Amino acid sequence: MPTPKHLAVPAHATLGDFVHGRYLVKITCECGHEREPRGEFIRRVIGPQTTIGELRRRLRCHKCGRRAAQVEVYQLPKHA
Repeated sequence: MPTPKHLAVPAHATLGDFVHGRYLVKITCECGHEREPRGEFIRRVIGPQTTIGELRRRLRCHKCGRRAAQVEVYQLPKHA
């Protein structure tokens, strides 16, 4: 099974750029807690106009309460 390809995404890129298509947004806190918000959650709760940089500053971990998120974007492989 092919693995997702990590993308180097600039802080000014918006989440809307990654809602459609084969992308995975992964948010990880320093404590190890991880989230992978999907399309509908991004559209309705976070907002597709939110930039990656804003998301990093805005998020608070549900597990430990820190504001130290790392946001990564992966391109998912095409199915054969």
